[in-house]
Amino acid sequence: MIMRKFKVICIVAILTVFLMPLTSLAANAPKVIMDGKTLSFDTPPFVENGYTFVPLRAIFEALGAQVYWNNTTKTVTAKNSSTEIVLTIGKSTAMVNGKSIKLDAPGKAVSSRTFVPLRFVSESMGMKVNWDGSTQTITINSSTSASAVNQSTSSPAITPEEAIKIVKNRFESIGVTIALDEYNLGSELSYDTDRFPDIIVDGVVYYCIAFDEYGGDWGGFSVYAVNSLTGDIFDVLELYDPKRYDPIRYELAENITDIEAFKKAVLGTP
Repeated sequence: MIMRKFKVICIVAILTVFLMPLTSLAANAPKVIMDGKTLSFDTPPFVENGYTFVPLRAIFEALGAQVYWNNTTKTVTAKNSSTEIVLTIGKSTAMVNGKSIKLDAPGKAVSSRTFVPLRFVSESMGMKVNWDGSTQTITINSSTSASAVNQSTSSPAITPEEAIKIVKNRFESIGVTIALDEYNLGSELSYDTDRFPDIIVDGVVYYCIAFDEYGGDWGGFSVYAVNSLTGDIFDVLELYDPKRYDPIRYELAENITDIEAFKKAVLGTP
């Protein structure tokens, strides 16, 4: 009887030690919301050194990716229609569409469960990620649709039409005329979310305004983002899939509201 009781105590002690990390994680787990829907995980996410980690399979499948796990090499391969991510647990780099990317934080194993850095995998899949430290909430939005604006998005004070006028005035202030001639040659500004979706940063909508040039047998375009609250103009960084010519997403670059900064961005002048 004494031996049996000793065995039970040992088993309980072992289970307590084994489950303690997961219990601690659950008590401090951040909330993850994707396109307005709260995600549930069988094992809770956690924050470590400023980086949020989530269960590997659950987050990739929530992002619409197929997941393949190699237990021998501890490597996960996740694929959707346009992106392939290959990430090895403990390794400081990952492969995105065949290109090596340095990770701020590598994937890791905790209590026999595998976790990956949330921001890296989400943004690699073309999503936008925001963190609200006051509520311990991560918001993931599909960057491919203007409908990604969630309930915390600030109400715009400027309309897309007004944003076009702001950009047009700035072009004309540096001597660039926005107009098409009778042969549809010249330049024009447009706002089309199917072509260039809005950029959302910290709940603020930035309208993407396209500047198109037509020269007969040639053409070109550039994209500028206008803050829907302040009217500030930003240059836009185009992130390309190395296997395709089309950008996979757009991100804000520097603020070019100042006329000299705008002139430098558009004309390349110092």
